[in-house]
Amino acid sequence: MTPRLFVFPERIRDGEAVLDSEQSHYITNVLRGRPGDTLFVFDGSGREWEGTLRFRGKSLLVQLVEPRTPSVESPLSITLAVAIPRGDKMEWIVQKGTELGVARIVPVLSALSEVRLPAERQTRRLKRWEAVAREAAEQSGRVRVPEIGTPMTVEALVLSGESAALRLWLDPRGEEAWRDLGAGRGAAFLLAVGPEGGWTDSELALARGNGFRIVRAGPRTLRVETAAVVFLALLQSRFGDLL
Repeated sequence: MTPRLFVFPERIRDGEAVLDSEQSHYITNVLRGRPGDTLFVFDGSGREWEGTLRFRGKSLLVQLVEPRTPSVESPLSITLAVAIPRGDKMEWIVQKGTELGVARIVPVLSALSEVRLPAERQTRRLKRWEAVAREAAEQSGRVRVPEIGTPMTVEALVLSGESAALRLWLDPRGEEAWRDLGAGRGAAFLLAVGPEGGWTDSELALARGNGFRIVRAGPRTLRVETAAVVFLALLQSRFGDLL
């Protein structure tokens, strides 16, 4: 399989993409790439280039041909708002969410979240999640990288004005069953997935009072990471591009 690399737009100019030191190490030491090898480059804007590997002094670059715009992105605009789980589960959610075509991921700090993020840890986590999203976009063939939002509280999320044609709040106490939802192809969705301890009554009431449809996910209790991936896949299967 031909390697794909995300390259920041400012590193693409005059028909060339200049790789950074980490990418150069990966290409030359891990993939054993050599001058003349073919690879693909994308910059997150929807464009992708086929290119040829070249050396210029100590720099490794890709000489690009005309850009193309592959039809690989989902017709849905999905924002996944997910309560930050313990350990490295959030990285897994970011990775799988990217593969499943989300447009944006918003980490949420709920009342029963077991994770607290001081400012210094928040910055590190955000950078790591952004890197995971880029790597997953490279692997999955996407030409856009999901935006990773700054962590916010439930109240901030509900009152933020996040625009979506369908605002879904997953909870076992939901009034609506998932199978009863109706929406058109190409719609925008906001899907909120709660923490290990669940949403509190006040969080649920706040969401209900601000236009969210409270949807029950089925008879069994799912972990955060399971619910996020399952219901992203259901959205894409029912309204999007998963066949």
